[in-house]
Amino acid sequence: MFNNEEDIHIPILTVGQTLDTDLSLKKAPHMKTGGGYNSDRIDKLLNALGMIHTKDTLVGDSFIRGVSGGERKRVSLLEMLTTNAAVISWDNCVRGLDSSVALHFLRLIKRLGRETGITNIVSIVSYKQQQALT
Repeated sequence: MFNNEEDIHIPILTVGQTLDTDLSLKKAPHMKTGGGYNSDRIDKLLNALGMIHTKDTLVGDSFIRGVSGGERKRVSLLEMLTTNAAVISWDNCVRGLDSSVALHFLRLIKRLGRETGITNIVSIVSYKQQQALT
């Protein structure tokens, strides 16, 4: 799976609906269904990045008011974690996040890699490098 640097979402869905849709579309056939599986998984994912309070908030975009830009970025990151992929490539995954959230996320994917065997390939461009490229 590849996580693009851009955050593209359906702005009229809530954060919870977005993740529920992703889980429903990407769930492996052998995984259990019903019984609140999606809801439990969504709550765990949102708790992992401290976003449980945004579950019923619209994702939004530049025209529809929704979660903040940093929270929208975290929704994109959480979408990738719903895939159960063996390899995930993260393209500048911390762009738009403050330093504490960025560090927390990087530690989270490192821990998930060790616990589940997910291979994470991460590319990060610093602000100075980004300015030099433009």
